[in-house]
Amino acid sequence: MKITQIEVIPLARKLESPFEGGTYRIVNRNTLVTRVHTDEGFMGEAFGGDEDMTQNEIVAL
Repeated sequence: MKITQIEVIPLARKLESPFEGGTYRIVNRNTLVTRVHTDEGFMGEAFGGDEDMTQNEIVAL
């Protein structure tokens, strides 16, 4: 089995109202969907990269 394709799909959604904690404020929810396809027709997904600062860096890879 060989990997034939890797997709990275950034998703972002603005929250209707900010979520606030003691030292932080969240106005968006982000994640990256990473899909790996194989020559045998299998496809797997993983989710991560949920911080604004790292999402663009990961997609650029």
